[in-house]
Amino acid sequence: MANYVGIRLSRLIKERAYTAGRCTQLNSKLSELKKEAAQCSKDLKRSEARVVELDRMIATASTIDPADIKSIRSTPRQSDGKHGSFRKELIRCSRKQVGQ
Repeated sequence: MANYVGIRLSRLIKERAYTAGRCTQLNSKLSELKKEAAQCSKDLKRSEARVVELDRMIATASTIDPADIKSIRSTPRQSDGKHGSFRKELIRCSRKQVGQ
């Protein structure tokens, strides 16, 4: 098939088409992130209000300064396999090393 627009122009048209497609992808991703950011902001406000409430409860129940309490970030459990499968594999490998 003959290329009537020329190689250089053809490459520019192809690059423009891919770039326009990327813009569409990024716009949809941006709208999703805005929704997620709005939800995150709501969750943050609720959490901060709960911290203030808990600080007040701690202050009435004891003389502990709530500012001295270190924050802990929860880590979700990874459920890649059955419970204990990593430990079993680790024990199996260590027994194999000892047996060599």
